[in-house]
Amino acid sequence: MSAEALTADRTEQALVPVLVSAPETVSTPPEAPAPVRSAWEAALDELDRSMDQAEALVAPGFLIDDSDVLPDLSWTPPAGLGPIPAGLADRAVTILDRQLELTQRLEEAASTARAHLRAVSSMRTNDTTTAVYLDAVG
Repeated sequence: MSAEALTADRTEQALVPVLVSAPETVSTPPEAPAPVRSAWEAALDELDRSMDQAEALVAPGFLIDDSDVLPDLSWTPPAGLGPIPAGLADRAVTILDRQLELTQRLEEAASTARAHLRAVSSMRTNDTTTAVYLDAVG
């Protein structure tokens, strides 16, 4: 499902393929059984933590040096969650909104980095001559 389709139609059904990668619909009653709700809350907590880490990577002033180890932000949908409880749908929409906003910020950061690299590359010269002598006296 494309990002355009998700932004155009924020129904609860559109969230399931993104967050769960399953063609299930959101049709559980508002009060899902505690184990189902708890499993979904844990999955959404994991997504929230991943989003916090990803957003930190594009925060103003963030620099990577050789000693930094980037976090593993890969995510695998938990198996067997079933449909998202209706009471958690708003939270899932909030996470989706954060994902879409972060995608835009990442695209902008990549574009800015490419522009900076082009600017730096244009300043390089092909002149390989260097001074042989240095007049330290005169």
